[in-house]
Amino acid sequence: MDTINSRFGKFRHFLLIAPLLITGVTLLSFYKIEADMTTKILYAGVTYILWGTLYAISDIPFWSMSSVMTNDSAQRTRAVTAAMLGVNAGIACANIFFPKLAAFFAQYSNDKGYFMAALVMMLVGLPLMLNGFMQIKERVPSSPEKVTIRDTFHNLRQNKPLFIVLLSFFFCVFHNVAGGLYIYFFINNLGDGSLQMAIGVMGIVAAVLCLVAPMLTRRMQKRKLFMILCGLDVAVRVVMWFVGYQQVTMLFILLGLSTLFVMMTNILTSSMIADTIEYAEYHTNKRCAAITFSGQTFTGKMRRSRAKAYCRGCSLGFVCYRRLGR
Repeated sequence: MDTINSRFGKFRHFLLIAPLLITGVTLLSFYKIEADMTTKILYAGVTYILWGTLYAISDIPFWSMSSVMTNDSAQRTRAVTAAMLGVNAGIACANIFFPKLAAFFAQYSNDKGYFMAALVMMLVGLPLMLNGFMQIKERVPSSPEKVTIRDTFHNLRQNKPLFIVLLSFFFCVFHNVAGGLYIYFFINNLGDGSLQMAIGVMGIVAAVLCLVAPMLTRRMQKRKLFMILCGLDVAVRVVMWFVGYQQVTMLFILLGLSTLFVMMTNILTSSMIADTIEYAEYHTNKRCAAITFSGQTFTGKMRRSRAKAYCRGCSLGFVCYRRLGR
């Protein structure tokens, strides 16, 4: 991506193409085909891999845009905060509304309502994604020299602070593990799986509260603020361990605080990654934003996949989980 320039800029044209492709492949992923089980598994695997690839093509330029909208670090933090607000609000809305839409359409279909629910979500999401292409402008001029693929990898090797930031980003894997266990906890410990929607509501509230992040970064270094937030999250988890889950109100307050702290660290991660672009440019005289933010996308994918594998394969076995009724 760093080697491409179009009349729209370096990244803006991806905000037009990627949403259309993502919409199509998402619908294909939820479409129920009539075939034998082997064919269904192959179809699910192919569509899932294709979706994941298109997601990367969409995600990398989305976050890279913050580096070409402005050179000012404070303004970049505000842009990343706004983007993270939208991302987390969107995830929360999907967690809340998709199950309800699927339940509504289930009576009219033989696929438990998943395809129609996905269609409704895409009809709402596509205009919002295309709005980014129409409204966002690139204001940082591109390097006059052509950037080659070899330049991008040389730029990446020189960007040592990036790898430190990504390492800390990866260790949010434990938060993803906890997120994967919530549904089992709500069903077996609290006796109500619908409480999972409360996590979505907490995500929306936390995303709004994250608007204070730019004000905090004006008074404190991002690295120091990041470490404080991580420490606060650890403290909340320790309190949660001793308090238990008998007091449901207190439990959800603590879960909400943890969600807020983790969400703010994600904002700081994206902002610090954007700052490392200037560091690498100083050492190489080449500005390579896409290869830098691809590290965030790759690390995020690896983190979530490890969390799912650990959640399904290790942690449930460790706590001797058994389905109710067995």
